[in-house]
Amino acid sequence: MKNALISFLCLLGSVAPLVAAADDYPLHTAVQQGKPSRVRAELSYYRINSRNAADLTPLMVAAMYDRSTSAGILIEAGASVNERTSAYSTTALMMAAMNGYHEVVEVLLRAGADIDARNISGFTALMLASQKGHAHVVRQLLDAGADARLLDASNRSALTHAANDEVRYILEAATTSSGSAAHTPAPELQIPECEPNKRFPLEF
Repeated sequence: MKNALISFLCLLGSVAPLVAAADDYPLHTAVQQGKPSRVRAELSYYRINSRNAADLTPLMVAAMYDRSTSAGILIEAGASVNERTSAYSTTALMMAAMNGYHEVVEVLLRAGADIDARNISGFTALMLASQKGHAHVVRQLLDAGADARLLDASNRSALTHAANDEVRYILEAATTSSGSAAHTPAPELQIPECEPNKRFPLEF
């Protein structure tokens, strides 16, 4: 589990934790394990947006492990849907979209998650879903208003990132119906310095 978590975070461009889930707060662990009753119980003892050793909030953990019920509980209790990881500005929506977790994506969107938020590389949730070939999530995000014309820091659009023909077809239709080509490149972002012995900066 530890190696899987580290590998996922490295790929996502979030952070590289020195310790993994075993060292989490009980709230984070309850979310990861998919135990809603424990999540409700632990909410009395831990801050709703507290960070674990991997710089993740409980809601981010829910997004990573496809825990839509726990995500709903956390949001109802006041969890911020637009929290970002400190090093790479990754949001819970980006994590859920990259994994193809459409139920978590739906919960986050209904709670007001910023659908076109960008990470440090200029990637949006739509770009991440496209890159991983999750056609159902690509369509879901587009139906919710995601802008397919946005560009990442390397001037690539969600269409450029398309991992398969189905995703490509969906995005081509979306960009054609929008009436204009890809636009709005990502603003230049500065990678913050990491605290010694806490996080390692990684490129997306």
